[in-house]
Amino acid sequence: MSDDTETVTASRTRAARPPKPARPPSFKVRLANPDDYQTPGKVVFESDTERIARNYVKQHHPRGREVYLDLPGGSAEHYSADHDAQGHEDGGWFDYEDPYE
Repeated sequence: MSDDTETVTASRTRAARPPKPARPPSFKVRLANPDDYQTPGKVVFESDTERIARNYVKQHHPRGREVYLDLPGGSAEHYSADHDAQGHEDGGWFDYEDPYE
């Protein structure tokens, strides 16, 4: 084998970079009402943990449809502290359907 062949063979057998690990599912809190905000659907909070994202919504946006929680599976929910206080079975969380779509 010539020196040129050895160089080409060596460069082809370099170890490839390992693939990046998959990103964990993300729970996103998004703005809901395009009439009240300049950027509807904007992410205002994001967490890898569902509990943390739900607590953020409860503490910062308890009224209901001003924000919604975008779940990794493609569904969305919104929270209402009023319904939670009235003892609704889902703890104040309801499916969110965007009225503007």
